Amino acid sequence: KTPSPRILIPLAAVVSMMVDFLITVGLFLVFDFSYGRHPDWRFAFAPVFLFLTFLLTFGLSLLLSAANVRYRDVGQALPFTLQLWFFLSPVAFPLLTPGHSWETYLQGLNPLVGLILAFRWSLLGTPPPHGLFVLALVMTFGFFVAGVSYFSRADRTIADDV
Repeated sequence: KTPSPRILIPLAAVVSMMVDFLITVGLFLVFDFSYGRHPDWRFAFAPVFLFLTFLLTFGLSLLLSAANVRYRDVGQALPFTLQLWFFLSPVAFPLLTPGHSWETYLQGLNPLVGLILAFRWSLLGTPPPHGLFVLALVMTFGFFVAGVSYFSRADRTIADDV
């Protein structure tokens, strides 16, 4: 069975952001080389982390796009939720509680925490993300499988719901 052409809409949104990210990484490397720093062997893992981030965002976009067709409030709540998720992710600040404390595992419920820490390890040479990456890996595959499953079930009635 061939996939529905409607799956291309969430895929296009994710791929366009991926291209933007790749351009940003290219600029990062230009500045890195201009300051005399060179990526080490850990940089080889960056494409793996990028692929995992792609799977997470694609799974979430499939879930949310299918839910948005049926429940119109999803589209209204999404900008607020994404902004809140950004502030709960250690993008602009470091993770202050490394190790195995309950705060670390509470932050690990956000799958982006493990992926961001893995990217920092790969690009900047920070300490490895330990168990948070494993938790993010499990959640990433869970969101991807749930997104594909829910989208394929909802795809049968999307035309009726629109």
